[in-house]
Amino acid sequence: MKGGAIADIIRLIDSHFGTNTYSLMHLFREEQRKILGLVISETMEQFEHAYRLLYENNRTLMVFLRETGMPVPQAFYAAAEFTLNLDLKKACSEEAMDAEKVRGIIAEINKLGVSFDSVSIELELRRKCEGMIGSLCGTCATESELSLLSSFHSFLEIVRSLPFDLNYWQIQNSYYKMAKTVYRDFLLKAKEGDSTAARWLDIYRSVGEKLLFNIAAVLPEN
Repeated sequence: MKGGAIADIIRLIDSHFGTNTYSLMHLFREEQRKILGLVISETMEQFEHAYRLLYENNRTLMVFLRETGMPVPQAFYAAAEFTLNLDLKKACSEEAMDAEKVRGIIAEINKLGVSFDSVSIELELRRKCEGMIGSLCGTCATESELSLLSSFHSFLEIVRSLPFDLNYWQIQNSYYKMAKTVYRDFLLKAKEGDSTAARWLDIYRSVGEKLLFNIAAVLPEN
């Protein structure tokens, strides 16, 4: 592009926009959200990197200080709390959750004596539970159905090991609906000799106990 053409473009821009200065405040609300979201995301990545570096570089020292009864710098706790809670939320939100990985993070949090971010983790776990029990809507006594229920049971074991409770209301509602529909189908199949259905029933009853149900009152036996 020739220099004259560039100058013409600049003159056109000046004539259109004038000498006014424009900022983020002049954008529509939705565009503001998009730009601020990008800025905040980048800033949080920088925070995460800094905290993770501080935690990983000083974890051994932190453990030693705790074991010897010496005071641990608050900055160490802050870095460990931020990093481990973030890791826990990410691990719990994965579609194919690695139960051992989650247990390992929980064990690390307990070992280092840092606090759980109970509010955001509860929300993440509750959404995960609601999604998992929502997928248990089939009426076929298959290994696939059994695997889904087993995964949900294992997940609840992890949840129950945490030092705070979930809001089980929606999850309990879904379980109760299944008890009056799907459960009866599996019960009938088990009575007909279906071993997969029988195993499904055993795990389903255990899930109910973990969801704080009175199993004898909720689940029919005929």
